[in-house]
Amino acid sequence: MTPSKRTDPIPEELVERMRIMSANRISYKIIHELTGVSSGSISKYCKDVIKLPKQMCHNPFILMSDEEMAKIYKDQQRTPENMELAKSLGNIDYFKEQYEEGTRFDGPLSKISLFDLQELMQEPTDYHSPLKIDQWMRYYLEGKEGAFLTKKPHLWCDLQIQMFDLHQEHKRIMIETFRDAGKTMVANGILARAICENRENNYFIMSETKTKAAKRIKQIGDVLVSNKKLIADYGFLPNIKRFKGLKQSWKSDEITVKRHFKQTDPSLMGFSTESPAATGAHFAGGVFDDVWSFSLERNSMRNKEKFFGWYDGELEGCLEDAWDF
Repeated sequence: MTPSKRTDPIPEELVERMRIMSANRISYKIIHELTGVSSGSISKYCKDVIKLPKQMCHNPFILMSDEEMAKIYKDQQRTPENMELAKSLGNIDYFKEQYEEGTRFDGPLSKISLFDLQELMQEPTDYHSPLKIDQWMRYYLEGKEGAFLTKKPHLWCDLQIQMFDLHQEHKRIMIETFRDAGKTMVANGILARAICENRENNYFIMSETKTKAAKRIKQIGDVLVSNKKLIADYGFLPNIKRFKGLKQSWKSDEITVKRHFKQTDPSLMGFSTESPAATGAHFAGGVFDDVWSFSLERNSMRNKEKFFGWYDGELEGCLEDAWDF
């Protein structure tokens, strides 16, 4: 706000407002920016104010009425100083107003709703993270954000980090561990990262049944729809017209994200070992997760012939230079 010379006495209400701000440890410079009162006058009226403990202090904008806030936004000049002030205060409206379509959102994610972030980030950013795969997983899919991969906030263990490293070092790997070692969460994380980093590619996941494959796909879909960190950096990638929170309109066995070029194949599709389907898609990578079971073992020879006949005759030709896990 442009300061103006005051010839009339400062209203008592404004003096009280300045004293409240000063008590909340707000600097004279910021009080001057918000009120237009000179630093000398502020010092005159506020020098004897007792400061509140830091844990009791409030943001200066919270101390102002809606009308005062509206007047500030209406009258405030967009000077670099004023913009820097709004940014330093973490005002979410500042970050929303300054956002440029197709770029990463650098505002405080705790102050913007998921729905507003989805609306703001409709255009993908084409961002590619410099983080290594284990760092990527810990930044985007750990703690509360990782709850989309499991029932509660998730922390990656050392064994899972070793699985990520093996995936990076080898094009095709097979991992066999004890039960509940976290292999499925690793596979979900690998696919979520691959889709974000290379959204022009196609990927697949195969499980024992179509229901299991669909469950894995839903978990990955939840990450793309609801993970604020991912949306802020990569944009809102799901190619769906209607969305709200965790609700999706994808098919249960496939996910499609926004791409530069229109493609007929989904970004991620699911297959079942029991009924492998023919496909003409070309894949950049795929995950085989719990593909065999006791029910398939009952007629082991016939089922194996059916599965490997499909794998060798159809799927192998679609893998080209693909990785698999």
